[in-house]
Amino acid sequence: MSKEEEENTKKELPSRSSRARLGALLEQEDPGADDEFWNQPYFQEEANDAFFEVEEEEEDVVDADFDEPEGPEFDPDPEQQDEKDPDAKKRKLNVYVDPKGAKAKKAEKLKAAREKKKQVKTEEEAYHTDDNDGEMEDDNMMETEEKEEVIPMGGKKRSSIGDTDRQVRASTSMATKEGNEYRKQTIKDQQKKKKKQTRTRQVKKMTQEQMLEEAKVTEQYNTESLAILQAIEEEKKARAIVKTDNKIPIITFHSKGGLDTIHFSDPSIYPSIFTQNPPAQPTRGVCAITGLPARFIEPKTNTPYANLQAYRIIKERYLKTEEEKYDKKLSQLTALLEEKKKQKEINMKKMGEKIAT
Repeated sequence: MSKEEEENTKKELPSRSSRARLGALLEQEDPGADDEFWNQPYFQEEANDAFFEVEEEEEDVVDADFDEPEGPEFDPDPEQQDEKDPDAKKRKLNVYVDPKGAKAKKAEKLKAAREKKKQVKTEEEAYHTDDNDGEMEDDNMMETEEKEEVIPMGGKKRSSIGDTDRQVRASTSMATKEGNEYRKQTIKDQQKKKKKQTRTRQVKKMTQEQMLEEAKVTEQYNTESLAILQAIEEEKKARAIVKTDNKIPIITFHSKGGLDTIHFSDPSIYPSIFTQNPPAQPTRGVCAITGLPARFIEPKTNTPYANLQAYRIIKERYLKTEEEKYDKKLSQLTALLEEKKKQKEINMKKMGEKIAT
């Protein structure tokens, strides 16, 4: 296939109803519409625009109390601060505040708030009970008013608003009275508790005989307790492990000022290597054949030699000496064998003579 055929095959796509829909819409639009829109005088920029102003950047202003802590324990009461000194917020506080004291004040405030809530709850309960009674009475009043048939001309219809107001006011007054009585009662109870706590302890005056008897009892008790304590201490001493002195010889190493020192607590552990003399340097041997300084040593004879010729001569001498040794051994063996043969022959003759006789 040629390149043109490949391009044609690539461009052939399956049919679809929505294909090139947006492209057709763009082709239908007027190409000069955008230019007409953006060339309006509204969008044109002027070289000297009198109404255009650049906003000035405001400088960052830092308050004087920027470094102050913002925790609840260190913030003073804002209302008292404003009353005493209006400029107190601007000044930096350098006063030490005890956190324990602040916590105690917080606890006191919480207690007071809880007591107020309790009082308000009691007043509300009393108020609701009175309101319910008032509502019942209002309903009864409304029923009686509905039963009335004729209202005089120029007269006004009676309403129970005044009665309900009076009842509500009476209920609130009763609730306040009860709250005041409850407060007074709680204050009295607290005062009684304080009196009981601060009540002095009455000490009975004892006679001399009673004091002597009590002294005898205390003496006996003290002697018994002392004996018990002594027994406990003796048990502790018996159980206690007695530490023995460490008499093991110790070697200590010190390094100071570039000097290293070793200390031995016992001279018996002083190592002999420190008193050892240095080994003598090995003397360089002389070749046994050439007389030159030896460089090597023949391993079998342990004779030093200087070069290869000397080694060969030493080797030949060694082999000769070995041959002589073996020759001597062979001669000795041959002599022994001959003696044994002669002895056998003599023994055989003797045996023959015995048999013949």
